[in-house]
This record gives sequence, C-alpha cells and structure tokens, in this order.
Amino acid sequence: MSVWIRRGGLALAGLVLLLVVVAAWFVLTFDANRYKGVAVEWMKTNHDRTLVIAGPVELSVFPRLAVELSKASLSEAGKPDVFAAIDEAGLAVDLLPLLRGDVVIGRVKAQGVQVTYLRDAKGRSNIDDLLKPSPDKPKPGAPQGKPVRFDVSAVDLADVRARVKDDVAGIDGELLLKHFKSGRLADRVEAPVELAAQFDLKKPALKGELSGDTRLWLDTGSSSFALRQLHAHLGLDRAGQPVVLDVDWPELSVSGDRIGGSAFSGRLSRGGAVPVDLRFKSTAPNGNFDVVRLPGFEAQLTSNTPQRKLDGTLRGDLTLKVREASLALDQLDLKAKVEEPKSPALALAVRGKAVASAQQSNWNVAGQLNENRFSSEGKANLAGATPHVVAQARFDSLDLNKLMPAGEAQPQGPAAPGVDAPIDMGALRSVNGQFALQAGRFIVKQYRVDNARIAATLENGLLRLTQLQGQAWGGQLGATGLADARTNRVAMKGEANGVNVNALLKDVAAKDFLEGTGRVSFDLSSSGRTVNQMKSQLDGQAALQVRDGAIKGINLAKTLRQAKAALGRQQDAVQQASASEKTDFSELSASFQIADGVARSKDLDMKSPFLRLSGEGAIDVGRGRIDYLARATVAATSKGQDGAELAALKGLTVPVRVSGPLDSVDWKIEWSAVARDAVTRELKDKLGEKLGLKPPAKSASAPSPQDALKNKLKGLFK
Repeated sequence: MSVWIRRGGLALAGLVLLLVVVAAWFVLTFDANRYKGVAVEWMKTNHDRTLVIAGPVELSVFPRLAVELSKASLSEAGKPDVFAAIDEAGLAVDLLPLLRGDVVIGRVKAQGVQVTYLRDAKGRSNIDDLLKPSPDKPKPGAPQGKPVRFDVSAVDLADVRARVKDDVAGIDGELLLKHFKSGRLADRVEAPVELAAQFDLKKPALKGELSGDTRLWLDTGSSSFALRQLHAHLGLDRAGQPVVLDVDWPELSVSGDRIGGSAFSGRLSRGGAVPVDLRFKSTAPNGNFDVVRLPGFEAQLTSNTPQRKLDGTLRGDLTLKVREASLALDQLDLKAKVEEPKSPALALAVRGKAVASAQQSNWNVAGQLNENRFSSEGKANLAGATPHVVAQARFDSLDLNKLMPAGEAQPQGPAAPGVDAPIDMGALRSVNGQFALQAGRFIVKQYRVDNARIAATLENGLLRLTQLQGQAWGGQLGATGLADARTNRVAMKGEANGVNVNALLKDVAAKDFLEGTGRVSFDLSSSGRTVNQMKSQLDGQAALQVRDGAIKGINLAKTLRQAKAALGRQQDAVQQASASEKTDFSELSASFQIADGVARSKDLDMKSPFLRLSGEGAIDVGRGRIDYLARATVAATSKGQDGAELAALKGLTVPVRVSGPLDSVDWKIEWSAVARDAVTRELKDKLGEKLGLKPPAKSASAPSPQDALKNKLKGLFK
C-alpha cells in the first residue's frame, strides 16, 4: 500500500511540476500583440467600428492580470471618423481575489485620451451601440449574486479631452480633465482625491476651470459615501466677466439618495467694471438628489467702485430642485444699501419669496425703498430666445431720478448747433411681456405724475402703452402710445384736462410763452433714427383751450398805445419777445394740423376784456422756427387792461406777425397795414355817401381820411 502511495505521490508531484513548467512557459512566451487582430475583428463584427492599436500591447497574467497599450484609436460606428484615442493606458487586476468575487485593482492610469460625444435633438448618440446589453448579461429582475467588492490602489488620469455636442442638453464645447488622482479606493477606507479640469463652451458661452481636493469615504454595502474636508474652486469667464466660486465643506454625506452633512461656507466673486463679492454660509443640508434644502442660508454682498458702493445681506431658506435646475428662496429677507457720489443713498428692504430657474422664475415680495413702501409680483419665462415677463408693482412713491446715475436724471435742454443725438430703441427687443405699475407719486426727470397708473405690453420690439393715467400739472392726464424698435416709430395720443399750461409747456417743450389753465389734446406720431429726424417727420394734430391766462413776450395794450407815433412814421414796429411783458386773456383756443414736422393753425381765437385775437400760421418743429400772423381787434369795452384808453380803437384790426427762432421770437406790429386799412375804410364810407348807400356825416366840412384816422385815435394821446 505504501508503494502505491509513494508512486501516486511521485506522479502527482510530476504532474504539478509539469503544470508549473507549462504555466511558466505560457507566461514567458505569451505575446499579446498576436491577439490585436482578434480584438480588431471583434469590434468590427459587433459594433462596425475600426479599432487601431499602433503601439505595443504589454500583458502579464500572474500574480496580476495587467495590460498596457499605447497609440490606440476607435472610429465612429460605420464611419472612419475617430471616436476615441489613447496615447497611453494601463490596468492591473489581482487574480487570486477574483476567485473570491472581489475585484482588486492595482492601478488605473491613462494619459492623452481624446473622446467625442454627439447627441442630436431626438436623443440619438454616437455611443448607443456601445451601451447595448451583452447577450451574456443577466436580464433585469434576474437573481443576482453577492455584491462584488472592489479595491483600487490608485487612479491616475492626465490630459483627458472630450468634444461634446449635445443638442438635447444644449451643450457644445470642449472639456479637459488636466488630472485626476486618488489614493486607495476601497470599502470603508478614506482616500485622498484631487482633480483639475477646464472647459471652453460655445453653447452656453462659458469658459472656465474647476479644481478641488477632498477625502472620499465609501461604503458599498449601504450605498453611501462621504466627502470630508472638501475644498472646491470654480473659475468662469463669461463675456469678459470673471467669476470665481470657492466652497469649504467639512462633510458632505450621501446615503442612498439622501443627502446630509455639516454646515458649510464659501465665496462667490465677480470681477470686471462692476466687481461683486458674495460670502455665504448655510446650516447642514437635507433632502435628496432631486430636492436639496439649505435652511438658514445667509449671504453678505459687497461691491465697491468709485461710481457705486453696495452692501447687502440676504437670508432665507434655500431649496434646490436639481432635475428642474431651479432655486427657491422662502422666508426671503433682503437688506441692501447703495451709495453713489452724486446721488442720495438708497436703502432697500425686501421680504417675500422667489423662485429662479433656467426656464422660469417668479416672485412675490414687499418692502421699502428708502421711506417708500412697495410690493411686486410676477413671473418670467426664460425658455425661449427672448424672455417673457409678466410683472406688476405698486409704490407709495417712485422717483426714478434717484435710481439713475447722476446727470441722467436732469431735463435735456436743446442740443448744441450741429449736434443730432441718435435714438436707439434696441433695448425693446431684449424682452417681451406685460407690465403694470401703480404709484402714489411717479417722478422721472422733469415729469411728475400723482396717482399714476401705467400699463404696457412689449412684443418683438413693439412697446404698446395701453394706459397712462394720473394727475399732472395740476390736472388730469390720460394717454396711450407706442414705440416700435423695428421701424424706430413712436406715437402718442391723449389729453390733459385742467392743467397748468405753462408748467406743461416748460416740461414737455422747454418753452415759456403761455400761461393759463385748460385742456390740451394731441394725436402725434413720428419716426427716425435721430432726434432731428423725429422732429422733422412729426405728423398728427393737437389742440388747446386755455382760460384766464396770458401770452408772454409782448404787452399788446402797451404797444397799441403807441399807435399815433407809429402811424405818423408810416413804419412797422419790431420788438423782440421780453420775459417781462405779457398780454392777458380770458379765453384762448387753437388747433394744429401737423405734417412733416410743421404744425399749421388757422383758427386762433383769443378773447380778453379789451381785444380779440385771431390768426393763422405755422410752427416748424424740425427747424425750431415760427411764422404766425395774428390779428388783434380792439373790443367795445372799457374794462380790463387799459380798456379806457383803447376804447377809441374800437373796430380797428392790428396785424401782429410773430416770426423767428422759437428761442428768440420777433413781434412785428404792421402799422402800415393799419393805416392802409383805415384809409380804405374811410374812402369806402365817402363813396357810400356819394352813392346814397350811407347817410352823410353831420359835419359840414368832412375831414380827410388821414384826419379821420387821427380823430379816431385822438382819445389815446392826451
């Protein structure tokens, strides 16, 4: 028996020795490069892709299965275009742990990797064929074995580049993983992790870098992990505006789909012409990967430039909905202060709630702007090419002059000669929507409207002012209008009742030539790319009715008292408008037909206790000139301004021509026409007597026409 045992032992030893010799021969003589063709053929047969391995393949099988390759590339499915390429890559797996169902990887390394990812608007991508399940892969729902445990001693990736064009996600650009390094990645082992990446996107237009380091703890049994001592840095450059985000998070933990951890803090800053610095902190987060809640979020905002200083504090409960890419702020509490060198300080306090996302935002807030209370609510749809906003606001008082940079709030005076300011309506194309504003007092530049109600719509560059109501210039204002950026056209229609006409003209036209209270109506339109073009293409109509006022620039009563001297010289009298002179009236009305920047009027009607005034003429708005002929007739009354002295002029009409630049008007009293008219009338009277059409004069000796005129005026010159 012992002989057979000894013989069996020798045979077994010989067999083991033979196996060892065969294994040693296999390892020493194995040439992985012979099998390149097998891999190339398999890829072509199963995926219709061309695999090229230009460099050598190095393979070892014991005690680790290790493979290293270089200069490899893979084409797109059915195309010669390169899908992926690798300069160098290596992977090593321990064999003995595989027998226990564990994956122990010695190292993972790759360098010089390039890959292209494409997905069209229908969701079809260039990796769909690679993601198809293998025929040997267990079907969903089939019994699974025990979880595979893995252990990676290190990961080292460098220069990994990706070209991404995803029409579904709206991404088009280049991504670069400069390096990714980790220590041992295994169950319940804390490993250091470090990465640095860059991105340059055309869509959305974004360029920047991401870097950070942390300690990663994994527990595959409970599907949980934690990031400890996380430090992350994100730098962006968008349209020349550098943005930097830094986050320090002692612990971020994930168990299943639940998120937890510790309080954290960070800093967000933006450079450029208007730098902004935001320091934030939050209590521990809660929620899951769909909804993350950050209660007690707080941010300190500062911005300091020579033009503006900003300090603010934002508090609230922050909720991030990941799938919707939306951010909600509940219990919003914002306090901010803005200071400018030439403007009063602004203090803003707001409470309410707001939601912001890439698709839609909405808000409902109330607060104070300085001492003025306000509230606002609305929503903004940001999904289309042009944002669509529906908003309304209510203010106790809204003074836009205090919100505009110094100088912009001042009324605009007449342009210097030769200067033609351009008009740019391009901003009207930037947003669509409906807007409503109510204000107990609304002020912008020189305009002030009390109990203002403003409503407007904006669509494709066309602004329609559907309502403008309020009290202005001591009366009631109502108007509608439009501004069209497509044609650079503007129009306004409305009326102002019971208004101080002098104040209205000063604000609207910067002119001071008429006083009184009354009604002004208008229906005007124009178009042009500059202010002068707008003036020269003004069309429409306007009318005014004024009572108990005065025409400023001339005292007609005083001028008519000089009739004797003027008639004696047979010469017209010309005088320039004077701010200290005026002609009172009880009623005045006129209407204007406007075409190509010229306003024409034929129905001037002015009444006063001592005279009547009619007339016709034109005002050239584009050139800023007037040519108007008024006819003054002395009334049959002794009341009013100089009524007793002017009674003798009863029935005479005195032509008054107003002409010249609107800023320097000349008043021309045409006394020569008065004399001719008086002579003509006297001759007509004499002719009528001769023909028996008029009773003869009682006087035996009739005076000459010149003497008749002098007699008629003698009561004026005592």
